[in-house]
Amino acid sequence: MGAVRGGGNAKNAMDGVVRIGGKMSGTGDIVSRTVQPAPAHSFLRRLSQWQLVRFVLVGGAATLTHLVVALAILSGPVRVEPLYANLAAFCVAFGVSYLGHRFFTFKAPGAPIRFLLAALLGLLVNNAVLVTILAAGMSERLAIGIAALAAPAIVFLVSKFWVFSRPA
Repeated sequence: MGAVRGGGNAKNAMDGVVRIGGKMSGTGDIVSRTVQPAPAHSFLRRLSQWQLVRFVLVGGAATLTHLVVALAILSGPVRVEPLYANLAAFCVAFGVSYLGHRFFTFKAPGAPIRFLLAALLGLLVNNAVLVTILAAGMSERLAIGIAALAAPAIVFLVSKFWVFSRPA
C-alpha cells in the first residue's frame, strides 16, 4: 500500500493501480490508499474455474440430450443398432453443445469446423468406449451412458485452447 500526498499528478506513477478513498490527513493533504490489481494468474484461475463450471453445465445438457435421443431411438418400435442410435444422438447433442459453448461457456464465436473436429474426436473416443463395453457384454443402455461420459475432458481442452481461443 502506498500513499500519494499533495497536488502532484501521480497518474503515471500509478498506472494499473486502483485508487481507493481520498480522506484528508492531519496536514490537509489528500491521502489515498492504493490497491494493486490481483496477479493475472489468479484472475485466469478464477475465470477458468467458472468457465469449467459453465462447460460442465452445457456438457451436461448436451449429454442429457444425447442420452434421451439415444434411448428414445433404442426404445422405438424399429430395431436400431446402438452405434447408429449413438450417432443420431450425437448429431442432435452437437447442436446443443456448440450453441451452449459459443454463447455461454466461452462467449466467443469460435470456429464451427474446429468444433466439429473436436466433437468428432469426442465421438471417436465415445464410440471406442461403447464398442469396448458392448464387447464385454454390458447392456446397451448402460454402455451408452458410460460412453457418453468418456470424452468431456478431451473436448473441453480442445475447445478451450483451439476452437474458442480468440484468434480463430
